[in-house]
Amino acid sequence: MTGSPFKYVVHQIDAVDTENHTFGYTVVDGDLLGEELEKIAYETKIVAGADGGSILKNTGKYFTMGDHGIKEEFVNEGKEKALALLKAVETYLVANPDAYI
Repeated sequence: MTGSPFKYVVHQIDAVDTENHTFGYTVVDGDLLGEELEKIAYETKIVAGADGGSILKNTGKYFTMGDHGIKEEFVNEGKEKALALLKAVETYLVANPDAYI
């Protein structure tokens, strides 16, 4: 993905649970947060799909500074970018099965 307006983002790994296929991470710094967001916390869980594949469930919690709100288009744009990234990774891994265990 090119053309991102953001120069940097700092992530903090909060939890990794390999047994339950979950992990949590938080965006703690970067111009993505702007002046209105303190942080964005994500929790991701991978579950078995009915067709033998996997389903990724991702939840984001936005922590604002003061009384600021979150615009729906900001959240939707982030979802679209995340989905595009996941699709790109999926395409690569399907085409290159030796790239992972």
